[in-house]
Amino acid sequence: MSHKTPAFTNCRMTLPMFLNLDLSNENNENHRAARLFEALKRRNRFVLILDDVWKNFEIEKIGIPLGTNGSKLLITSRSVDVCNRMGCEKNIKVDVLCEVEAWELFLNKLGSGTKLSHETEKVAKDVAKMCAGLPLGITTIGGSMRGLTDIHEWRDALEELKESSMGTDDMETEVFPVLFCSFNRLRDPKLQRCFLYCSLYPEGYRIPREELIAKFISEDLMDKRKSRQANFDQGHSVLNKLENASLLERTDYGRVKIHDLIRDMALRVTSSDPKFMVKAGLQLYGMPAEQDWQEDLDKISLMRYRNSVDELGNLNTLLLAHCLDLKYLPPLTKLVELKELDLNKNQIKELLQACKNLINLKSLNLGDMSSLKMIPAGLFPKLSLLERLIVPDHLQVRGEEMEWLKKLEEFQGSFCDVHDLNKFIISQQRHGKLSFYNISVGKSDSGSLVQSNKIILSCKLLTLKGYCFTRERGRADKVLLPQNIQQLVISKCVGLNSSLSDIFPSLNYLTSLKILRLGDAKLRCISRYNPSDPMKGEQMPCCIPFRSLERLILYMLPDLTSLIKCDVAVTAAPLYGTFCCLKEFAYQILQQNKEAVHTEAAAQS
Repeated sequence: MSHKTPAFTNCRMTLPMFLNLDLSNENNENHRAARLFEALKRRNRFVLILDDVWKNFEIEKIGIPLGTNGSKLLITSRSVDVCNRMGCEKNIKVDVLCEVEAWELFLNKLGSGTKLSHETEKVAKDVAKMCAGLPLGITTIGGSMRGLTDIHEWRDALEELKESSMGTDDMETEVFPVLFCSFNRLRDPKLQRCFLYCSLYPEGYRIPREELIAKFISEDLMDKRKSRQANFDQGHSVLNKLENASLLERTDYGRVKIHDLIRDMALRVTSSDPKFMVKAGLQLYGMPAEQDWQEDLDKISLMRYRNSVDELGNLNTLLLAHCLDLKYLPPLTKLVELKELDLNKNQIKELLQACKNLINLKSLNLGDMSSLKMIPAGLFPKLSLLERLIVPDHLQVRGEEMEWLKKLEEFQGSFCDVHDLNKFIISQQRHGKLSFYNISVGKSDSGSLVQSNKIILSCKLLTLKGYCFTRERGRADKVLLPQNIQQLVISKCVGLNSSLSDIFPSLNYLTSLKILRLGDAKLRCISRYNPSDPMKGEQMPCCIPFRSLERLILYMLPDLTSLIKCDVAVTAAPLYGTFCCLKEFAYQILQQNKEAVHTEAAAQS
């Protein structure tokens, strides 16, 4: 369980869960071992499997009781020497694939769309043989050659494999040259940079695709694009190519992982150029050894590490997400080169002056900082280069401060009132940069209405909940909507007594709105339509209300009499195409204390 036995660190997360035993807060190794020993002993007989063990260690020291009640310990390892040193009673060797099986697997990874001529197939079989029957090597090389039919490319791949495999004499030294050949055949430096970045994550870590793409963007690993959306599209394309090359694996919930051997190959590459120091996942307490700190390090990964980092004046990225015990952030006065700061999920109460000198910051994530009391006044004007900003739900930002963020492309946060929202919308429409956003006005508990991603934004959503619309000089508040809005959620708002479009004058003119969720209001209609009443003084005869809407969710609207009310007599032609994209319509009302739900799927026209 210490840094001397890293092979067991993968098991320590799942084993306590199976035993209903929490060891996360036990820092003393002897105490952890004793508690684990007692918990396992109470199970009477058990079978424990330690997978992928690289180094031998004394099992008694980590709290595994053996030799009583017929309990068994199974170890999987790539080294017979490790098994012998740990006193295994019986070693079972898993043979490599035979030539026929290897070729079948190789063809499978090439895909049915790769049609090889007779001459090219002979070369392809030689390439498959160079993988020495190792499934991972076959899978990786096969994926990297998918779709290639030119015999010259196959000959080049075979020659590259021969050169990289010269002088190998065991499994480990056989497989790494094969894996490196796959990496080398990416050719595109952009793909290679993005792949190597994945090695910064701990072994076996399932990385959310959008989180990884956001890192590619902040680290300038990809080509420059004109918008955040274009950058994300490029990022997904990069990950797809790495998956097709079998260097990354797609897992559940839109995440990817890198095989431990492929990761080891990447770490070998990053031991020279570029040069990484990766201590991720070892759960160490002290700083890395002095000899590990080299002057020309490009990147350092201390994920799942328990230490402090300061005095790094050239640091570009500081990720302190999920540091659940972090309560104090010192002044980061020397980190003037910092471009990304992630403080998501911690116990920090005050930012104080910690961020005032971060003038080059492009990404700031303060999401899920429930203990944070306030955002210092005047902070955002000093961070005018911000492209990405996430603010905790319980803290509201001021519109005049947000006006300074002319480069903002991604934003999640709350405003106190619609006046601050309008200032923000006007400034962002002037700059034309905002691509993704999750904005709320009013109460901050909008999570019940929409699943909000606190880390990565991929939506264009505005939520108003529990807000009171006021009337000044007989006129109600007007709300400006982003031109590219896709989701609008309005709930429990006071002052919505007539038509929604009276408060949101651009509602009928939106061409990207896909979801409208509306409830707990005294509205009589959703929209008021008058073709002779132009918006902003401009004639818009082709206005088609809700022409892009796909989902309309209405609930608890007791005064609702119609969806669209025409102020003047109009023919059917001006309204032709309204709701033409509607796929789901749900209307919930309360009658005699019993809820009735009406759901209708509208066919597209």
